[in-house]
Amino acid sequence: MRKKHRNPDTLASMRKRGDIGAAEFEAGRRFQEDFTSAGYGGMRGIDYEKVGGGTSSASPTEIAVMNGSRVRFVMERLGGMDCVLGRAAWNVLGIGQSVTEWAASEGFDVREAKGALLGAISLLTKAYGYA
Repeated sequence: MRKKHRNPDTLASMRKRGDIGAAEFEAGRRFQEDFTSAGYGGMRGIDYEKVGGGTSSASPTEIAVMNGSRVRFVMERLGGMDCVLGRAAWNVLGIGQSVTEWAASEGFDVREAKGALLGAISLLTKAYGYA
């Protein structure tokens, strides 16, 4: 029997458990929105009126380019894909892997993976100006 793929809301779970605060939650959500809007997250729908404040006269393409630039900027702050923090943000927050799935793909135990994700979220909070 094939395992059903699920898309967990890791940020909501972490917030509910008290692992992250409101600022960390908002920074993680902002990364997810930028990631999706930039087209890195596949073909999920997005409300372009809400991206960037909704009062922008920029086209959806311009918004996607701006958000892509922001994702690249914060990924550089996280050390890029050569750094575990960058891979944690990209795969868990961006693509939507569970922490357990990502840990297995990296050869980490779940505690190590969660620690990397918490470190990434902490840096995202600073990069997005929430801290």
